[in-house]
Amino acid sequence: MTVCHLVRLGYISQSREQLNPHSMVWAEVAGESETIPIGNGVSMPARNYVAQFGFKGQDQQKRVHQLSGMWVTIRILLLLARR
Repeated sequence: MTVCHLVRLGYISQSREQLNPHSMVWAEVAGESETIPIGNGVSMPARNYVAQFGFKGQDQQKRVHQLSGMWVTIRILLLLARR
């Protein structure tokens, strides 16, 4: 198998232990920053970023420990954001 130079391999842990249960969804993904770098020097507001993955409105303000199954999505967002 040949992998293009643009591909970066990643791993998503099935564990919740690495997430801060008291952080709000957007803050956990953005690392308390208001923006998230999305590549090539471009960034977008953290709340807009998580909204594209189903966390809209009040769901963004929920604490990680309040999520039911959606913590896996947060792990994916963290992998994509590469923080």
